[in-house]
Amino acid sequence: MQQLDLFAEPKPAPLPPDPLIARLVDAGLAHNEYLLGLNRAIQVSFGDLPSRLFNFPIEFVERRRQTDGQSKLWLRHPDFEGFPELDAIEDATGTRPVWQPLDEFGRNRDIGPFWHAIDLLTDEHFHGMLETRNFTDKSAVLNGLRFHMDYGGLSIKNARCVLAEFECAEPQDRSAAFLRSDSVRVTEAQQGKFVGMWSRNEQSVWAAIHGLEDGLFKRDRNGFLRFSSAFLAEKEESLSKARAAA
Repeated sequence: MQQLDLFAEPKPAPLPPDPLIARLVDAGLAHNEYLLGLNRAIQVSFGDLPSRLFNFPIEFVERRRQTDGQSKLWLRHPDFEGFPELDAIEDATGTRPVWQPLDEFGRNRDIGPFWHAIDLLTDEHFHGMLETRNFTDKSAVLNGLRFHMDYGGLSIKNARCVLAEFECAEPQDRSAAFLRSDSVRVTEAQQGKFVGMWSRNEQSVWAAIHGLEDGLFKRDRNGFLRFSSAFLAEKEESLSKARAAA
């Protein structure tokens, strides 16, 4: 038999149904409360590019995340403020989606520009990213380029085009010093040995391009960036010498 705890804190009373959720479901902007809380997005899209920012331009913010106890609809980018569907959403729900730069913890809500860059930096859609670059920024684009240099999906020619559009100057030494520095390392995984490198600016993007063009890197059958046999041997020899000297 469970002992009765006379000093236990009483359980909080369940919250009444959220009126915004009910209006969103009734308007066809959400399937149900569970999916709305899980996805944190309402069912409305902007344009036809396959960008998560465009597919989910409005975030649903649950009331438990708000100090005033009221659920909100937040735009994922300030340039959606001219989105014509906002009036219809406000008419249907009584809540107008607005731009809020910080989340409930005071953090920048900057995931949207990253989504836009990484989703559209492909050979098929990079022109669309350039045409809608106001929805992203240089930092997000460089992160997207790093990703696609590592995992494929964007050709060297098109990567060079994007770098030129964002005025990223090409290193005069064709990244020779960076490629042979400790910033470019051999990383091991279950599938084998991969290229490990990162920089805060475009340096690692240029290094991937130059490495591929000069035969230091190659793509495996899945498109992942790998060392050539000769450059892998050079890197491993350099690492072995460094360990012996330590």
